[in-house]
Amino acid sequence: MEKVALIKTAGYGREEISKNVEKIFNYFGGAGNFFKKGELVLIKPNLLFARSASEHVTTHPEVVYALCSILSDIGCKIIIGDSPGFGNAVTVAKKCGIYDAVSKFNVEFVNFEKSVEIKAGRENAIFKKFEVADEIVKADKVVNLAKLKSHAQMVLTMSVKNMFGAVVGLLKPQWHFKAGVDADFFARMLIELNLAIKPAFSIIDAVTAMEGNGPANGKPREVGALIGGTNCVAIDTIAAAILKINSGDFYTGRCAQKMKLPGATLADIQVEGGCVSDFKIDKFELPNIMHIQWPIFDFLRRALRRFSVPSPVYKKNSCRFCRICFDICPARAINYKKDVAITFDLKKCIRCFCCQELCPHGAISVKKSAFDKIRGFFKK
Repeated sequence: MEKVALIKTAGYGREEISKNVEKIFNYFGGAGNFFKKGELVLIKPNLLFARSASEHVTTHPEVVYALCSILSDIGCKIIIGDSPGFGNAVTVAKKCGIYDAVSKFNVEFVNFEKSVEIKAGRENAIFKKFEVADEIVKADKVVNLAKLKSHAQMVLTMSVKNMFGAVVGLLKPQWHFKAGVDADFFARMLIELNLAIKPAFSIIDAVTAMEGNGPANGKPREVGALIGGTNCVAIDTIAAAILKINSGDFYTGRCAQKMKLPGATLADIQVEGGCVSDFKIDKFELPNIMHIQWPIFDFLRRALRRFSVPSPVYKKNSCRFCRICFDICPARAINYKKDVAITFDLKKCIRCFCCQELCPHGAISVKKSAFDKIRGFFKK
């Protein structure tokens, strides 16, 4: 059985967060079982974008503070790093409050820039190697501090998806272009990346999650949980379960089930500290997305694609013509006319929704496909 700690957490008060993060470790024998004095520990939070903590785009500063306090007491050397979707990790950490929150500890902040190659973590891996941040490889241990959010490409972003930040900035669009055309294939890449990095411990900040137009422009949703353990697949299975979402309904969960990974189903998991049934989360709003991989001939798949996949939607009144969407689009599918409008070439668009994910003004959302509308009608 895979063990996951699930702790009810009412808010971001320092005392409660610190107590509950320590509780999570205690269910695994204490933090001293994972970290030793003098070890270099890299903390990888979600530093997607420079937003304030109150917008719940990033891992909350108090969760990072609690972990830094534990590691500092042990005598570890601490690095906090990420490769944000847009901008610099240090700038994002300052904006969201993490930088100031941990100022009392001797913490180094890094923006992932230099890549090194690592090999796959499984013999039967599809992806035989990855290029990840040099700091990930040099660290003695990596701790994954994710944020629970809806996600317009993967449905949900949790601990497995959070480790994609280990890929250095400009390499991300290459992966999106390589694997993003097929959402299931991209999910497989995310899982195999996670297995290659092997974080020593992972915690999801699900005290206040994000629903709707996530992972950057959705709405805060009180969930009231901290979820932790050593198996990212199992942690994500539990996080989805408290939202009443089955593993088969988000891409990394479905892929983990196909790979028959430990923790891919609830039956695989021993939950400590609380029960999934303790959380009464109804109708958690997911993005308008469902990639359908049609098991038919390519010419029919191409013909049906525009009816079966969602599309980006542009809200001109919200646009500030910052060019971020244009600059980060891996498929070069966006046409940009400053102060006029942006348009999408849907024949080129790979539906990675990087534009929606990183738009700082919420000017891009996701439109349901005709297939999804029909599916939703019959579900009712």
